[in-house]
Amino acid sequence: MDDRTVYLTITYDLIDGPLPKGWGNLKPVWFDVDQCGMSEVPAGKQDGSYTLTAKPWTPNFDGEVIGMGSHLHDGGVAINISVNNSTEVCKSSAKYGENSQYIFKEAKNNMPGGEKVAEKHISSMSTCYYDAVGVKKLDKSQSWGMTGDYDYKKFEGNLEGDGDQAGVMAIAIMFVKVPAEGVPMPKA
Repeated sequence: MDDRTVYLTITYDLIDGPLPKGWGNLKPVWFDVDQCGMSEVPAGKQDGSYTLTAKPWTPNFDGEVIGMGSHLHDGGVAINISVNNSTEVCKSSAKYGENSQYIFKEAKNNMPGGEKVAEKHISSMSTCYYDAVGVKKLDKSQSWGMTGDYDYKKFEGNLEGDGDQAGVMAIAIMFVKVPAEGVPMPKA
């Protein structure tokens, strides 16, 4: 809970020449309950459980679904991605306090402005990649949906200075393999 300067290092692997056989481009698809906003929305309830629902999305391209991951705030239980309002494609579940870095006992009541942070925070979200994805083909005839489940009886949320639940999010990103247009490919 103190300020630190950190540095991020990234290593890139470059492949000279055409892409290897079977490779393609990935196109990200962003699911968000606040779609074109800032992603944070007011908590659906102050206590108990509720579900946030994103507007359905109809694809404007075809491709192969490779995988997806998601994000919730404390109090969140799971993100659910479905297609055609019925077929579950991915359920991404939250895990809390898996190690001491995600457990804040001392900070609970010491926040400026009177905010109260949860003791155990989300430490990971399960993901769905390759065989764990329930639908592999993305096409323009489908309708994709996302919901985010919260339950303050199961997992503690963060409180604002006035005692109300802090704003929450339900977002996910899906990676879709599309043809490698404009990218040199191996000769047949």
